[in-house]
Amino acid sequence: MGTYNKIDNVTYHIIEEGIILPQKIIGDYPMWGLGGVCDKDNNFIEASFYDGGWATCGGKYDWQSEAEEYVDSYAVYIGLFFMHWGHFLVDLTGRMHFMQEKAFNKDMKVAYIGEQKPCGNYLEFLHLLGIQDEQLYQVNVPTRFKRVYLPECSNKSCSYYSAQFIRTFESVAKAALKTDCDIKNYDHVYFSRRAFNKAIGTEFGEELIQECLKSCGDEVIYPEQLTLTQQIHIWNHAKSITCMNGTLPLGCVFAYLNKPKLTVLNKTSLPHENLSMFLQMMGQKATMVDIYSEPIEGYPQNIGAGPFLFTITDDFRQYVIERGGNICYSQEQIDDAYSKNIKAYKRAIKGDKEKMIMWASKNIPSPVKKVIHKVLRR
Repeated sequence: MGTYNKIDNVTYHIIEEGIILPQKIIGDYPMWGLGGVCDKDNNFIEASFYDGGWATCGGKYDWQSEAEEYVDSYAVYIGLFFMHWGHFLVDLTGRMHFMQEKAFNKDMKVAYIGEQKPCGNYLEFLHLLGIQDEQLYQVNVPTRFKRVYLPECSNKSCSYYSAQFIRTFESVAKAALKTDCDIKNYDHVYFSRRAFNKAIGTEFGEELIQECLKSCGDEVIYPEQLTLTQQIHIWNHAKSITCMNGTLPLGCVFAYLNKPKLTVLNKTSLPHENLSMFLQMMGQKATMVDIYSEPIEGYPQNIGAGPFLFTITDDFRQYVIERGGNICYSQEQIDDAYSKNIKAYKRAIKGDKEKMIMWASKNIPSPVKKVIHKVLRR
């Protein structure tokens, strides 16, 4: 993990009679499909291509002119949308700096592509940014607008960011902090993953970690049960926040009034470059504490997929003691829990391998199938 570049402010392009192509998945590239903005002569505008490094989205494909729709309005193109909070913060907000431009107004459509519509905290984010429901426009067919404003991306995953990218989150945080919030302010917070559906089947051993942190005085908070405004209030009023590595610590981008003492619990040995970049751009320090066990080679395959196995490591034990807390379990209890959790961990890996075998059977050429199946069934 290195140093990430802070770039100069980016601009936006104006495309008269521009057309926005909806997302279309063809083959393996770009990873998130084709689509984007073309000019009035149907030439693809490269600035509408999203390059997130390993994840990409954008490109022209053929369409029938009779399938086009026309909207007699100005629109700003904010790119692809789908519901994954980590990707939303890192990959899908880079064009939203335009909402701070004088050219943005309430009569303008805010156009996006993708199969899902914003709801919940995603919609709340857009509201806090000043976007109204009636402005949102999901492009499902090639749609030509009177004029398209195309903001350039103000960041690139694991690579660079601009002051505009930071100001997008600052604007959201400022708006949230002006809103009355019915959540209590806690000095010390642990953001738990135990109410998150995906984590229930892929993360094993957090219950021990959580109990020990409670002995340190942490209030256990389940982010999935909170509005975005409530989460932003916590980030701006807590003295300390502890959470698992992954999406949760990316919330530091909302710490506008106050930078809490942040502790990130590493659930894998794999690096999290996006977090490193977010910490740098926000000037946020973090203490990293290892809680992972990785007994099976090749797992987890990445920081998002899992499965993950946690235990009371020497690193975590020292952290708890330094905070004045207690390891609430005997070594026998820790060993018993680990034995139980590793069985669930192995079952999760077996289930993951079976899904991959099914995928390989449909997508991999026959000469390669036997080799892949052999590896996956080890």
